[in-house]
Amino acid sequence: MTYIAFTGALSQLALRDVLFPGVKTFDVMLPGWTIGADDALGWPRVFESEDAQLACLVAEVSSVGEQVFHKFADALGGKVVVTTSPAQTVVHLISGVAAALPWDEQAWAARFLDIAVDAAAEFVDHINGPPNGPPNGPLALQWTMMLVRATGRHAAQNAPSPPSVSGLTRDAVQQHDLRPVYTNFFAMKEMDITVPNFSGGTSGPMVRAGFEGTDAAIVLPYDPVTDRVLLVEQFRMGPYLRHDPNPWLMEPVAGRIDAGDTAVETARREAWEEARLDLAALHLVHAGYASPGCSTEYFNVFVGEASILENAGVLAGLEDEHEDIKGHVLDWDTFYSNLQAGHYPVTPLALAGYWLAANRPSLRAKA
Repeated sequence: MTYIAFTGALSQLALRDVLFPGVKTFDVMLPGWTIGADDALGWPRVFESEDAQLACLVAEVSSVGEQVFHKFADALGGKVVVTTSPAQTVVHLISGVAAALPWDEQAWAARFLDIAVDAAAEFVDHINGPPNGPPNGPLALQWTMMLVRATGRHAAQNAPSPPSVSGLTRDAVQQHDLRPVYTNFFAMKEMDITVPNFSGGTSGPMVRAGFEGTDAAIVLPYDPVTDRVLLVEQFRMGPYLRHDPNPWLMEPVAGRIDAGDTAVETARREAWEEARLDLAALHLVHAGYASPGCSTEYFNVFVGEASILENAGVLAGLEDEHEDIKGHVLDWDTFYSNLQAGHYPVTPLALAGYWLAANRPSLRAKA
């Protein structure tokens, strides 16, 4: 048996119960350790600090629990180290790099705990899957994306689609089995389900598969003073897989909604990362599923007002995400002519572009 320390996020009972159900803990003060974060709402990291004392919970776990602990350390990007308590108990804990700021546990829990608990359930199912199961990516990447997918699920629960005309709800579907097919940056799941039909009977059991993408914020930057828009060009895997000879597309700025973030926060962040633009007013064009027959992807489409200079088309993107993005500044007449001619085969761009065509006069009048 091994003693492990529950620190930081793992000090939260709801998360601990998913990863280590039923363990009994006792309080320990560990000398020479402390906890911090890059920002007050960030994920916590434990690191060595000579004069510090770290209050934590310790539990004795089985070899299975120890394996889960090591895998969760990998998911967090930390490492398991061994230290000794004042009672000479050898304790394993997850250590990370030093962090400059105090960690606000209450604020973190309010923003992330429910999402983390949801993601942890997927994490446990994943690591307990068959050893010869589908190929998977690094645990740190998978955990990040599990949190992102959990963020989308919570958004769906907190702001569900309008009731169907028929009155049928999710509760009417019987799910018999769920099988992960692939888990990496994205995920694919297959399931056996029985679904009610409109004649009063049921269809199934039947096999259905779904692509688990992310919720995303998509924003078309527009300058109502200069009457310019900015588009970004980048390589896109979808057209490439479809054997389109032209997989570099012109698009709005876009990005996934990270754990705990909102669509508005994401739109503003992505506008800076991809186009070096600070957005002013944001106008929601539409929010909805991109391809509901097979995908969880949910798009929040905006038009964002910004100051777009003539030379605003820059090279941008995050190197650690292998983004290579080129900005293009277009006057309104050129953009709208291209849109109507079908030069932009990107549906969210068309949605934002035609919204802007209808609302452009009022935006310009207020500028």
